Amino acid sequence: MIAATIEAADVSRAAAACARIVKRSTIPLLECIRMRAEDGVLAMDATSLGLHLTMEIKADVRPADGFAVPADVLRKFAGSAPSGSQIEIRQKERRVDLKAGRNRADLPTLPSSDFPMRPNAYAKIETEEVDPKTFCEALNGTLPAAEKGTVKEYLRGVFVDGSAVVATDGNSMHVFELALRCAPSTLPSEHVPHIVDALKDGGRFGSDGEAWRVDAPGRMLAGQCLGVPYPDWTRVQAKAGPAALFDREEMLAAAKAVDLFRTKTRVVVLRCSAADGTLQVGLEEADSGQTSSLIQADAKHDFAVGVSLPYLLNALSMMPEGAIEICAEEGDTIAPIMLRPQQSEAFTRRRATIMPLRR
Repeated sequence: MIAATIEAADVSRAAAACARIVKRSTIPLLECIRMRAEDGVLAMDATSLGLHLTMEIKADVRPADGFAVPADVLRKFAGSAPSGSQIEIRQKERRVDLKAGRNRADLPTLPSSDFPMRPNAYAKIETEEVDPKTFCEALNGTLPAAEKGTVKEYLRGVFVDGSAVVATDGNSMHVFELALRCAPSTLPSEHVPHIVDALKDGGRFGSDGEAWRVDAPGRMLAGQCLGVPYPDWTRVQAKAGPAALFDREEMLAAAKAVDLFRTKTRVVVLRCSAADGTLQVGLEEADSGQTSSLIQADAKHDFAVGVSLPYLLNALSMMPEGAIEICAEEGDTIAPIMLRPQQSEAFTRRRATIMPLRR
């Protein structure tokens, strides 16, 4: 039986993290958080079967199997506790009594022994220290390019290998070059936000190709990788050299301005004039006519290419502030284009390739 008194803020943080893992289910235990005690640690477990999280809180407790309670109920109770208060946890037979200041809850519990066990394979994964800021930036920057539908489910994730973090849906591709010592793995898109959240305070990451694991202060997060081969992304690259240089903020503002008038079509035309030193984002629709926005650009040659406006906005959001190069073939082209930062520290780290659309 668990008997412990813990800071409410610690319980609230752990319960909130666990509640984000839990999904609605016809199996009651999958909507619960399991609380168990080890020597000096109160552990809270949550799972969606494909994703497992363990949060640890230091406490004066003795080892005990514990119990399982609904995740949402525990999260709300801990979150409503008075600031600076402590939560008293007293386990009874098939129930648990929670007290925080004047708040009290007497909740039914489910057996801890029936809670789904975390696969032993997770413990065998070797992890290494990662730069949390860079790795999370790579995951957040590539995720928007991942497949969102059900047609190409093998692309519904972010691919990580020893040299880069990559995501594509077959029409656009975001690449962030980053050295990681892990087996080639595809992280499911729905897992990525949880990985980013776990690594925000630093930690270790590892993957063996079948499963991945994050070891961070006070938590262990693990999940299954997509079990299908990822396509050879290195073969999909824009071959053209730099065609124009523009300011990322100006281009983003121009694209958003044009997007305000978009009703049906997703295609915009990027038209560059070397003589005028301009880059135009243009939209043509049968109902609303023509809309365009012009920005200054240091152009090397003229080109015109049709691309998806949502893909263009995603690519620009991945880029850092400052000068951006666009690589495109000369003239009216139907070849892929590529966006990348100008020569800088970030130059070789990230790039976005967008497939052309007929206009």
